Amino acid sequence: MSGIKLMRLIALLEGISFLLILFVSMPLKYITDIHESNKIIGMGHGVLFILYM
Repeated sequence: MSGIKLMRLIALLEGISFLLILFVSMPLKYITDIHESNKIIGMGHGVLFILYM
């Protein structure tokens, strides 16, 4: 896999993880008081963001 294709894949996954935080994890945290999803999705988003940088 070439470098640009890998970068595009990581960027796509990072964007999806950000949308999951906004529309899945945060409503679960603040509406239903379930904090575990925020920890799991947030960790994945952080790792993908570091890879993206």
